[in-house]
Amino acid sequence: MKNYLELPGPYWDSFVGFLKRGVPLQYINKSAYFYKSEFFVDERVLIPRSETEILVEKVVEVIKESEKDELVVIEVGVGPGTIGLSLLQEISKKKIHFIGTDISQDALDVFKINQFKLDYKTPNHHLIDILKADRLSGIDKKADIIVTNPPYIKKDLDRSLVHNQVLQYEPHVALFLEDDQYNAWFNDLFNQVKNLMNSHGHFLMEGHESHLEELCELGNKVFSTSGKIQKDYTNRNRFLSYSF
Repeated sequence: MKNYLELPGPYWDSFVGFLKRGVPLQYINKSAYFYKSEFFVDERVLIPRSETEILVEKVVEVIKESEKDELVVIEVGVGPGTIGLSLLQEISKKKIHFIGTDISQDALDVFKINQFKLDYKTPNHHLIDILKADRLSGIDKKADIIVTNPPYIKKDLDRSLVHNQVLQYEPHVALFLEDDQYNAWFNDLFNQVKNLMNSHGHFLMEGHESHLEELCELGNKVFSTSGKIQKDYTNRNRFLSYSF
């Protein structure tokens, strides 16, 4: 991907020029507001969406309702840290060992920037570990909560529904899965979650409104329990959760 902010010429040197080109405002400003914080973002990570704030709220609710004083929370695909760092700042009376994975080293580098930037908002008794990994590969620590906003767009089938600005500027590795690998990818993820989950644990994920019911059926088979689908702000299927 070209670094469009470094292209030569007076057109590219102006703020208005970037906007006319279609560069997202968040990438121009290197900043995006999410939940209760301002995050550093650039072309290495997705721009956070407001509906994902619902996922943060749900995880915070689960943590606060837990009878445990210390919990392990794992996030698959941490990106710039919008989910993980947002939920940690909400928890002051429990100790969280937060483990975040991402397949992209670029994304992990941006996470570190935001971890430093928002350190003053994060209670210092929490422990944060991040590692480069595909989903939950290489993790052997049992979790109380696993949360993810994974790539959930089918590369061919759903491509026409994706805004051109997103296609042009945001990282495809965080957006798309190959159509013929879609269910297998999530089946592997669900089995990893099953193997790492503590008893009375919780799994929460964001997903595509067109495929969430199918993924729920897949998850029901893997987990031998029924998942719960919940809506976003536009009343579309957006979140899938399991309690064990």
